Amino acid sequence: KTLMSDISIDHMKRRWEASDRNLKIYESRLSKGEVLTPRGTYYYARELRDNGRFEEAAAVFRRFLDEGKGWQEDNITACGDLAGCLTAAGRSKEALTALFESFRYDTPRAELCCRIGYHFKALSDFRQAAFWFELALSLKKPEPVRGFYQADCWGYIPSLECAVCYDKLSDYEKAAGYNELAAAYKPDSKAVEFNRKYFLSRNEKGFAY
Repeated sequence: KTLMSDISIDHMKRRWEASDRNLKIYESRLSKGEVLTPRGTYYYARELRDNGRFEEAAAVFRRFLDEGKGWQEDNITACGDLAGCLTAAGRSKEALTALFESFRYDTPRAELCCRIGYHFKALSDFRQAAFWFELALSLKKPEPVRGFYQADCWGYIPSLECAVCYDKLSDYEKAAGYNELAAAYKPDSKAVEFNRKYFLSRNEKGFAY
């Protein structure tokens, strides 16, 4: 039986350490000539990534996507995973291409739009970054949600990042508005409270926004 619910589960391990147990299992199977299923290939790539073998992981994610046999949700997530590996390997331009590739499989997902926003934010291209964070805010969650899902990317994170981007673009009124939108998603956010004090300080010093 399958129960669809809107609950969100956070894994709150006090200390996370990558284990190579599953990776060794996959490599043992491959050494014996076993051919992995598409889903097995996808999770093998994830194990490589989790153990810091980013170039190898990127190659396996690439093969998984190129074979075209994966489940839609795994394909979308794999584009983000591939982008993460390429970024870790210092290949940021290729990482951006991988993020755009996710749009082949379905309408844009907020998680991927936020990652594109972070790409441009890292380049100090705050106008483009704001565009992608705003796009994330405009999206409707796919129903039902069947794949990996980061709830904060569908409201809180892009709101907060828009506040940062518009502050950098000297549009302080818009920045303060997005900060309050972030507060609507997380009223107790320390980042929101910090930003409120910042905008209040600007106002007290006579800056108009």
